[in-house]
Amino acid sequence: EEWSRLVTEDVVEVNHGEVIFRIDEGVRDVFVVEGDVLKDLMDGCGRVVSELLKKKGKVRGGIIGGVESFG
Repeated sequence: EEWSRLVTEDVVEVNHGEVIFRIDEGVRDVFVVEGDVLKDLMDGCGRVVSELLKKKGKVRGGIIGGVESFG
């Protein structure tokens, strides 16, 4: 969260929201064994958010993605 705030301030001061995609504990091992699948998942999440922003019409969006690999 702090990193996102700092990046946002460096790029441009904008209003922003946060969307969190969680991976169920039962399938997390797939991403440890098949690391490339995580990129596919992140790309898919980005497409979902982009499509939702397009449907709103009045919202111009950008995406900053990150992966927390702990906890």
